[in-house]
Amino acid sequence: MTEIRVTYKLPIPSEHREAAERALELHPASCPAHESVKDSIRVKIGAEIDWQ
Repeated sequence: MTEIRVTYKLPIPSEHREAAERALELHPASCPAHESVKDSIRVKIGAEIDWQ
């Protein structure tokens, strides 16, 4: 295994846009699973957000 891709599909109210974008940005560093494999497996994290 050389790569893991994670895509979150989330409905988020538009008024929480800034917080949601920040959470996605900070997620890798606060995810124990990501931290345990980051030096040996490429992890791509993305989101498909339905702004409501």
